[in-house]
Amino acid sequence: MHEALIVGLIVALIVVTERILAAPLIIRPIVTCPLVGLALGDFQTGLLAGATLEVTFMGAVQIGASLPADATVGGAIGVALAVMSGRGLESVMVIALPVAVAASTLKLLMFTVRSYYMPLAEKYAREANVKGLIMVDIVGGLGLQFIIYFLVTFGAIYAGAPAVEAFLDSIPDVVMHGLDVAAGILPAVGFAYLLLPMLKKDTFLYFLLGFILVSYMGLGTVPITIIACVIAFIITFELQKNGGAQKAKADDDEEGLFDE
Repeated sequence: MHEALIVGLIVALIVVTERILAAPLIIRPIVTCPLVGLALGDFQTGLLAGATLEVTFMGAVQIGASLPADATVGGAIGVALAVMSGRGLESVMVIALPVAVAASTLKLLMFTVRSYYMPLAEKYAREANVKGLIMVDIVGGLGLQFIIYFLVTFGAIYAGAPAVEAFLDSIPDVVMHGLDVAAGILPAVGFAYLLLPMLKKDTFLYFLLGFILVSYMGLGTVPITIIACVIAFIITFELQKNGGAQKAKADDDEEGLFDE
């Protein structure tokens, strides 16, 4: 039981800290899995599992309204059950992948619960009640995340691998198919939201340039990122230089005016 308690606290604290520190990405498997392995006395398995799962879930990033697989919960539970059962790295992947997909609904659960106290937050905002807003954020935000992630992780590890596998197998195929369809649609919605600020006259040309580089020149993410950084560097320093020149010219005109 104490192993489940330790891992549950680790996951809950990591998730809360991630939000407090404005997303430093400590929820990634490369961080969480070694911590769980270290806490359970098998750092090597945790380290190897973290590196493997990080590559597996590298694209599992929340964009807009999308709900990707929860690599934090999946990785932590996978490592914990593998270490406790002594099965090694192979069993981590078997457990972590389906658990991560199923755990993606945790954020949906939190969003649903939060919707009930949003009117209270809006009321405090209209009244400029800063203390009330802080209370709502701490209790309804951080507190809710801590409790949900702790209970889910603790319960899964306390029940053990057979119970987790039985739960996943008990989910009807139609429900899993629905989740797969929703998982395919939501990223498109997220990308659509991200495209909204790009489809403006000030930024559309940059979006068009990126589209051309990918579609017609076949460039990958790394070279396009380098090109974007160079363009941003040039634009930023050119604007600063032109702004400084205009300011210097204005100062000279001002001095000339007073000289007269």
